[in-house]
Amino acid sequence: MTVTQLPYTTAGVAPPETLWTIPLCLRRGAVRRCFILDQRTQTFELPGEGEVFPNAGGTGYYRFELTAGHWKSLIATADGLPGGEALALVDSLYASIRAGRGTINEMAALQRKLIRHDDPHAADAPDKAMSRLVRENIVGAQGRRGFRQLRDRLYGPFLKEYGFDPRFGVYAREPASRAQRRVQVVNALVGARGDAPCAVCSKTRRWLTWRETAPRWIRPGSITLSTSTSTNGTLRR
Repeated sequence: MTVTQLPYTTAGVAPPETLWTIPLCLRRGAVRRCFILDQRTQTFELPGEGEVFPNAGGTGYYRFELTAGHWKSLIATADGLPGGEALALVDSLYASIRAGRGTINEMAALQRKLIRHDDPHAADAPDKAMSRLVRENIVGAQGRRGFRQLRDRLYGPFLKEYGFDPRFGVYAREPASRAQRRVQVVNALVGARGDAPCAVCSKTRRWLTWRETAPRWIRPGSITLSTSTSTNGTLRR
């Protein structure tokens, strides 16, 4: 595998002539190897079969750029990646799009692949990346409509699966990962619909309105119990 290092810049900005010494860890299948990249371009041998993942474990402090075919292969198998590698893949593709090389369609394909990933952070990462691209005006009007429709299709079934009851403490006993996923689902659907009518949107807005206008003493979560302990004569709260 041939690797070339370049400082990252966004589209239209020439990269400076900088050369680093970079610990580079690659994975192909079950084979993982780490190397030192200290030249502009170097070639490394990595046994095994299949495409190389350029940031094994997602622990390297670098982003990667790939050929269109390599991106396509990694996106196609993204649902089987460990959480750290899935996050690294999303982050590098986001950077590639901002640099004018990657495409919105590739991120949409990655979002479809990761939507049911076991790691909730990885599952939601493409949606967050797409949201940033929308806010940065990298996605045009047609793309924004497509993004809203994609969110509806991907997150709508989760709402039926996870349910949504905004009352305080309803989900207090469920696993944290499931609660976090529900928050992601509701956030995505509310963001997708904007001012358009939808069950979860209206329910959420009614809840937030009541929370803000109800008397303080009956607002959920408005009462905080504090304890004080004395240590060596110092009062700590």
